Amino acid sequence: MAVDDAEMHLWFAFIENAPRVFASGAAATVILEAVHRWLTGRSIPYRQWGLSAVAGFTFLGSKLIFGYALIAPLHLFVFRFRLLDLDLWNPFVWLAIFLLRDLVSYAVHRMEHSITWLWASHSIHHSFQEMSPSCAVRVPWMENLYKIPAGLWMPLLGVDFRLVVGIDVIAALVSIAQHTELFPAKPNGLIQRVFIVPSHHRVHHGSNDHYLDKNFGAVLCVWDRAVWHV
Repeated sequence: MAVDDAEMHLWFAFIENAPRVFASGAAATVILEAVHRWLTGRSIPYRQWGLSAVAGFTFLGSKLIFGYALIAPLHLFVFRFRLLDLDLWNPFVWLAIFLLRDLVSYAVHRMEHSITWLWASHSIHHSFQEMSPSCAVRVPWMENLYKIPAGLWMPLLGVDFRLVVGIDVIAALVSIAQHTELFPAKPNGLIQRVFIVPSHHRVHHGSNDHYLDKNFGAVLCVWDRAVWHV
């Protein structure tokens, strides 16, 4: 599939500004949540939001540091030994990458809840008592230590590092959208049977014994037996 210079420029401009795109998306959703809380008469948990902001900026800062010092060189090194020369403008290639990435994300997330030292890190994300976009950015910086090797399958298969960055930003923005209380549960909806929607993820964050350790998917809920009724 031929791609013109304008399309290439647009995509690489997005990747080069990935941190700004993520920060802008996160800030916009938190502001919208604050406005919604104000309009509905709900209090704003400033202290919890502040803790999330500290965690989020620490995670982002450490990822940028790791990115320049470790992630990029490691990905570029592995990319030299890639198994395939992918046509990244083929939609079926993107579909395969998406499915593999979602499966790997599901497996890592499940391990975070079952392996003690991984849970010691991931539990910080679950320490917020309410579901909100600000909860989504409460990510411990330690996740960079084990998610870096978990993502090396992408350059090994032939996915360029710049595209990996772009995919990560899109996935992070999807995660922010999932951490909201604004969308009600619709157990019988077609979308809810395929994708992880906010009602699924609210179940994942629930403290009820019946809801613990369920819905580990990042985008698709087909990897796990989803709990439909919230």
